[in-house]
Amino acid sequence: MKIDRTKLKKSSSEVPPDCKALIEKLKSCNHDELLEELSKIKTWNCGKCELYHWIDALDAFDYILEISCEKTRENQWCLPCDEPGREKARMVVLIVLNSLRPKDP
Repeated sequence: MKIDRTKLKKSSSEVPPDCKALIEKLKSCNHDELLEELSKIKTWNCGKCELYHWIDALDAFDYILEISCEKTRENQWCLPCDEPGREKARMVVLIVLNSLRPKDP
């Protein structure tokens, strides 16, 4: 479910350069590149910025999750990302989910 930008107030804050670089990189990645880029992040080094700035990256993550759980057949019981031969798709889903979860302090 994409974020409805019409209901959001444009942020007045500046995006820290490190966040902006990461956001731009993630937005431009295909699934294979996204897997590689997110796998590189072991600790969060970006400064704080408003979630508004992350909308494009979050929408890309949402799309990946959406297509990974979309039913392709009637009475389907297996997610498309769990089907044989879809290991890379499964890895992308797992890395996206891991990236979105809160980290322990």
